[in-house]
Amino acid sequence: MNYIYQIINVLDSKSHIKKIDSQDVQKRVEDLLKRGFIYNPYDDKFFNVFFNGIKTISSVSLVNLDWNKFIPLLDSTIKSLKPSINTNEKITKLYNRETNHFLLDIKLMSGILGVLFFVISIVLFFFISINFVTPIVLVSFLFVRYYSIWNNLSSEYQGEFGTSPVWRKNKNKYLILNFTVLIFLSFCLYEILNNFLFTILISILIHFLSNEIFIRFESKNYFHQSIFDTLYSSEYMNNFNETLENI
Repeated sequence: MNYIYQIINVLDSKSHIKKIDSQDVQKRVEDLLKRGFIYNPYDDKFFNVFFNGIKTISSVSLVNLDWNKFIPLLDSTIKSLKPSINTNEKITKLYNRETNHFLLDIKLMSGILGVLFFVISIVLFFFISINFVTPIVLVSFLFVRYYSIWNNLSSEYQGEFGTSPVWRKNKNKYLILNFTVLIFLSFCLYEILNNFLFTILISILIHFLSNEIFIRFESKNYFHQSIFDTLYSSEYMNNFNETLENI
């Protein structure tokens, strides 16, 4: 049930969801979960990992679909696909990824590493060529940006428990640090390129590309983790199996 309320809390923040009654939202979410769907808030879609060929359902569709007609059609599709249902073993094989403890440590330390590389770049700026300082500033920016994106998204979709304690205490400082490092990076790029327009374009490109890559990375991580949490949730699997038997 906690998983349902977590989904509803995310959906409640979307303006189009307010078009239907909150109890209706809960019922529709429960209907989907009982039929093998998993919600990914990063994409704002429900995915079904048990049946290949079933389309994803967005939160907009959750509102706009005629639910009384949609569920029977969905059940009919599931019934036809039951012989080819993906077993837990197959799903685990499809989405399995061994935990890389080194990458996990890097993720947890990304905020500290971002600050460390920034301090190093400031010190080296006075002693070595700007050509060598710029890559260090770029690494600093990527660490700080990833740390902020990870914690902001976790706070929005998973609650405070999914964020770093350091970030919770210093979120405003990290926001300022994001802009500071980006400005310093832009300055370094300008010193190398000696072209204001190119500097602005490259800085914007770095900012938006890093956002897109990091958000996609976190979306994939969250979705995969949700799949395994679901497979090992006796409540979820019991509801799914019971619904499946009645279709």
